[in-house]
Amino acid sequence: MTSRVRFPTRISWLVIRVSAFAFAFLFAGCERKFADLETSGIELIEPDASVVHAEPVVTVRIKQLSGDSITRVDLGAFPMIFDPISDTWTVEITMNRALNRLVVRSYNEIDPPKLDTIDLFHMPFEVTTAGSRLRMGLGGHTMTPMPGGGVLATGGSQSTTGLAQDRALLLPSIRDDSFTEVAASMLEARVGHSATLVNDGRIIILGGGSSPQINSVNELVEPAEMYIIEDVLFVPLQVEGDPIRRMYHTALYRDSPQGPIVELIGGTGDILYTPEPLLGTRADIRSFLLRNDTLLALSPAVGPFIERLSGHTQVELADNRFGEAGLYLVSGLGGGPPDVPVSVFVDFRSPLGIFVDPAPPSLIPRSLHAATRMGFGIVGLFGGIDLRNGEVLTRAELYDHEIATSFTLQQGVGLLFMGRYSHTASVVAPNVVMFAGGYDESGNAVDRVEFLTFSF
Repeated sequence: MTSRVRFPTRISWLVIRVSAFAFAFLFAGCERKFADLETSGIELIEPDASVVHAEPVVTVRIKQLSGDSITRVDLGAFPMIFDPISDTWTVEITMNRALNRLVVRSYNEIDPPKLDTIDLFHMPFEVTTAGSRLRMGLGGHTMTPMPGGGVLATGGSQSTTGLAQDRALLLPSIRDDSFTEVAASMLEARVGHSATLVNDGRIIILGGGSSPQINSVNELVEPAEMYIIEDVLFVPLQVEGDPIRRMYHTALYRDSPQGPIVELIGGTGDILYTPEPLLGTRADIRSFLLRNDTLLALSPAVGPFIERLSGHTQVELADNRFGEAGLYLVSGLGGGPPDVPVSVFVDFRSPLGIFVDPAPPSLIPRSLHAATRMGFGIVGLFGGIDLRNGEVLTRAELYDHEIATSFTLQQGVGLLFMGRYSHTASVVAPNVVMFAGGYDESGNAVDRVEFLTFSF
């Protein structure tokens, strides 16, 4: 896919693949000239480099593709053993957690060693079904981590053909047995909305629809509201400027010299506003300044263009302090026709403005999935709908920004995710992600809660 970048562009991300020359310069420890070292070309027979390995010990088997007479091969500090029958070199290693960049050195009797690299990803993980469940099946809801622990669920619906809910549910901590219903109801029933924590103990709730599948702009929820955490109360939030008309968007909070800002990205909504409303897939970022109990629109109703996006996710790549402007990986449905997947980086760090750059596509083009940051530069994408065939996905993947590469989480006993979409993924404790709700293949909302426990 060719990304249509409409902001002033720059290279806001840089992936360095360490070449043979770089390794020679840093690690060769010999008197041969830097330019003498070459890549030999190898084929990795095992293990599968495209998956996340839950176990640390693997057998690495390679085959040399060059025609040179290789007399010795080392994988890092370990010599590999040659099997003349299969014409392969083998060694068993114990991987470190997260990314393992393995250097292969091949020798013959005449030339300098030739270097190649192999990238393997190791992460112990387990998927468990929680004893606690949502009090009802919900999909298209939000799940917002609370200061001090716990999560707040708002809105959603009980089927893809049902009406939006105005209920709010609270799980005080992962040690609690079940969600409890918040005494106060939302001011508006909504599904496909956003709920964003700001730094003074409020949750800003914007957009959404009256049902999961809408046919007109009139079915979008325009009023904004916020939840006061300390008071356990939903109150109106005024909007100065054109109303917010979108659902299946994403929202983020960041500090700026002007004050706190809420950014809305994409969504299904009004793409015209004037002279007449028009329902479609939005291709904009719209900025609002939060001042007391009012959102002040800093951009027009249809903001600066990026890509058409709806049912997407946004995840910050770095471990920034709360409210600090960051770099986000945004991926999901691009709109159409035909519907196409979109993956972009959105960078809010520059004082010169917002920059958008193409990002590597996910392994499975998915929409209405859930995503979260699992480590520095590491993003997990879970479930959703496969845009190629409409399949409801159980499969998950990790994106590692250091090498701009994604890895599949293998399925198996203790490693199996439920197939769902329009669900949520929330980091609820160090190295623990909670998945809640969503719709199943029949379009019915589920109340199931799962935990992914992992370790780096």
